[in-house]
Amino acid sequence: MARVKSSGLIQSISGKVGDIVFVRYRGGLMVRKSPKSTDVRSIFQLNVRRNFVFLLKSFYDLPFCERVLWEEYGHNLPCYDNLYSGLIKRPRGKLSGQNAYLSVNRVLASCGFSPVNRPPHPSIPRPSALCTDLPQYSQHKNGEARFKVWLSSAYSYKCVVQIWVRAQGSDNYRYLARVIEVSQARREVVLTKIRLHKDKKKDKKIVESPFTELKKIEFRLQLRAVSEKGVFSIPSALYVLEVVSD
Repeated sequence: MARVKSSGLIQSISGKVGDIVFVRYRGGLMVRKSPKSTDVRSIFQLNVRRNFVFLLKSFYDLPFCERVLWEEYGHNLPCYDNLYSGLIKRPRGKLSGQNAYLSVNRVLASCGFSPVNRPPHPSIPRPSALCTDLPQYSQHKNGEARFKVWLSSAYSYKCVVQIWVRAQGSDNYRYLARVIEVSQARREVVLTKIRLHKDKKKDKKIVESPFTELKKIEFRLQLRAVSEKGVFSIPSALYVLEVVSD
């Protein structure tokens, strides 16, 4: 994606020319290549779409004063680098009130929490950093990845950890593998399968494969704590795991 600087000749442009698309994105004019449609229609994707439609309608049902609060919240979000290379995407630049509402509540929905009508108050603390016994690179045997996660300090609200995964390879994609409740007590996590893209006659198909069928696979993993109040911890370091089956 490339950013376009407006001038006296060009103040606004939108639409599509060939496979090039001009769009307004978070306050700036951007140009990008039109993505290919891959409507896989997995259960996960269908749930995401239903949640999006529900939240979009819910935002316009909010009282005017609450929509104004979301506008202020979106404009005060900190900026993050576009080149952030982790699995968990973070907000960049200023968001509209609608996008700020969606960005917070879509994360809450993915964790099983109810949506919040007002943006998180500054007095609500973020969950502490997540701890794990995973080294930066680790090998796991017997067709499973087994490790522990916990919060570094006590937290007064209900909190879960999101476990994001991406198998090595350009055709694979990042996805939310597990969501479990987390506290200062060490919680064991066991992963036994992974989702992969399989190309069949140029149609991408998502396949969930047990590690035992793959013999050996390497993937990246990243963690984030999510509070029921709509605030999140800083994403963890990126871990590389290798699972070997007998």
